[in-house]
Amino acid sequence: MIAVITGIGWITTSGPGYGKGLCKKPARRFVMAAGQLPEISRQSAFDTPFPRFGRMDKFSKLGLSAVALALKDAGQNKPDQPDKFGKSEIGIIVSTFYGCLNTDIDYFNTVIPEKGALASPNLFAYTLPNSFLGEAAIRFGFTGINFVVCENHPSQ
Repeated sequence: MIAVITGIGWITTSGPGYGKGLCKKPARRFVMAAGQLPEISRQSAFDTPFPRFGRMDKFSKLGLSAVALALKDAGQNKPDQPDKFGKSEIGIIVSTFYGCLNTDIDYFNTVIPEKGALASPNLFAYTLPNSFLGEAAIRFGFTGINFVVCENHPSQ
């Protein structure tokens, strides 16, 4: 097996970006700085409508947008474009520090009031850190291997 990195995308406190960090706009360069992550809109990562995007939790929107940006860097960002690499051969590796913890807390807060009777099924769908990779598989037709690395400390 030969592994080749063909695209990279990110969402940091300085905004979304992709490529080798050589973008001309400073906001598009890869910078790891403390602060709040930006709110992500569908238009920041996708050129075409994606109705499912609006119902996703924030972590999934961030993750799916980073995947879309990596695919843009690789020249493979349109769901209906010819298959350049072989969808079954595309793998995704994602790194996160907090993952979907905020979504887990939001979901748990819907469980408490009625002892689970009114728990949010929409939030439940996003209570795993790899849920957005399923959304990426649906959006882009991936069938390859993917995984999430949950870091135990922020990268420096």
